[in-house]
Amino acid sequence: MRPGPFRAPFFEIGPKNLLRRPELHKLLAVAQPHSRRYGVSLIATLPVTEIEPARLLFPGIHLFAQHMDPDRPGKSVGRVIAEALADAGADGVMLNHADHQLRPDQVAAAVERAQANGLMTLACAADEREAAAIAALSPDILLYEPRAMIGHGGGADRPWIPAINALVRAIAPGTLLMHAGGIATPEDARNVIRAGAAGTGATSAIVRAHDPSEIIEGFLSAVRDAWALDQAP
Repeated sequence: MRPGPFRAPFFEIGPKNLLRRPELHKLLAVAQPHSRRYGVSLIATLPVTEIEPARLLFPGIHLFAQHMDPDRPGKSVGRVIAEALADAGADGVMLNHADHQLRPDQVAAAVERAQANGLMTLACAADEREAAAIAALSPDILLYEPRAMIGHGGGADRPWIPAINALVRAIAPGTLLMHAGGIATPEDARNVIRAGAAGTGATSAIVRAHDPSEIIEGFLSAVRDAWALDQAP
């Protein structure tokens, strides 16, 4: 069973490889009802091996693989190809994350392969030049995340959001803009959405939280409130 249509606003939970399956499922189980309650599309970027088990349990969450190789079906070994992700039930794929970077030609090929197999694409950019190049590929979502912001303790200003949004929208009007890196509190999420993002996300603040359900609810409530204010006439 698949989640409903993907729409803004959205929030991404990126557990990386910090959680084993029981912990991961416990986290997704508390996140799913909050997504429904607040009407915020929820993306979970998961290790490839966790896509299919999660697909069976969490129909309300958009499941993205953390990486995909641009290879076609064939004799390759150890590659994660688009067809395998589609067969496992993935809704999409994250590409070019700071911890798994790709060459520009690989990003372009991977976006094309993902789209050909019905997978959404969330492509990461770390600077203005990379954002422009990736926008030219028209991914579904462009995540702008300067590397200096990754692991930031929160509370940082992001004055670049309007300019990056204008740059990307001029090239790819249909691409949704996500801004993240150092999103540590609901107030961080609220500020990013109010600055013009369609989505944001967090990892450390959720994985390390004493009560993940409480912090996830806080994030999604803040995103919904900020989005409603931003869309008000």
